Formats: sequence, structure tokens, C-alpha cells
Amino acid sequence: SVRHVQKLGEQLLKAKVLDELQLRSAIARVASFGQRLSRAILDLGFCDDETLAEAYATLFKMPLTHLGTVHKDAQALAKLDVRFCEKNGCFPVSLKDRILTLAMVDPTELDVLDEVQSRANARVVPLLSTEMEVAHAIRRHYHGKEPPVASNRARKAVLREVKSEDLQPLEVDT
Repeated sequence: SVRHVQKLGEQLLKAKVLDELQLRSAIARVASFGQRLSRAILDLGFCDDETLAEAYATLFKMPLTHLGTVHKDAQALAKLDVRFCEKNGCFPVSLKDRILTLAMVDPTELDVLDEVQSRANARVVPLLSTEMEVAHAIRRHYHGKEPPVASNRARKAVLREVKSEDLQPLEVDT
């Protein structure tokens, strides 16, 4: 909703993630393209994914969840179609005992939580994740494609979760 985006934007302004002009530009983009505020901020290049995610973690008082090593849960994936996940910045992590764990870019989007609860016929437990992590999980688990590794900070976060014996040596032509 417009009020939700405005409140979130004001909190990002207070957290000094955005300045007044950037916030107005991002909100205009949300209104024009129907994007999430975080997507608009990243598309406009006002800050990077990790900075925004850290600000969200502080604002929402939630730990940030890395999805780099999440195992595919076919039951959870079957509850939400890929278009819904891409549009709403969410990814179904697991479904167990009628509880769906859902990674979200903005876990305060109550309309998305309600819609997921209705579609999955399960209680939804939201987790905070980044735009990039959610996009990569969608790409990997719905489309079966390996996402490219983006930033150094993200690479370190993902590599921390990977066992060294799983890493393949890099072939270099001499």
C-alpha cells in the first residue's frame, strides 16, 4: 500500500540509507512501475543490496537469512507459483506441519503474507532476506539455473555455508 511504502521510506530516510530526493524518486518509481520500494531503490542505484538488507534487518528487528544453501522443498515450491514469488519478492523455503517458512524482501507486507497463507493453506513464518538472495533462490529452485555470484560480501556469506570439499577446483587454461 502507499502508506506502507511511505512509512518504510521515512524509516530508511531516518536510517540515512536515502536522502529526501532519493526517497521521492524511489516512491515515484514505485507508483509508476508497481515495484517494491527495495527494488526501486536498487534499480535506481541509491545503495547496494547488503546495505539495504542490513537497514531492513535493523528496522524490522529480524535477522537476515541467507538462502545460498537452502535445499529444494518441492511441497513448499508447489504452494506458490514463480510469477507470484517474483512479483512479491518472496521464496517458499519449507513446508512442515502446515507451517510455511517464507523468505521475504519485506516481511512487513501483510497483504503478501495473507495471500501466501490463503494459497498455501498454512501458517506463514516470514524470514528476512535480500532482493538478490530471493531472486537467486527463485532462479535456482524454480528455473533450475545457477545464479551468477554478485558482490564480494554476498560471495563470502554464501561460501561460509559451503563445505570446502564441495568446492570444485577452477580450471585455468595456460
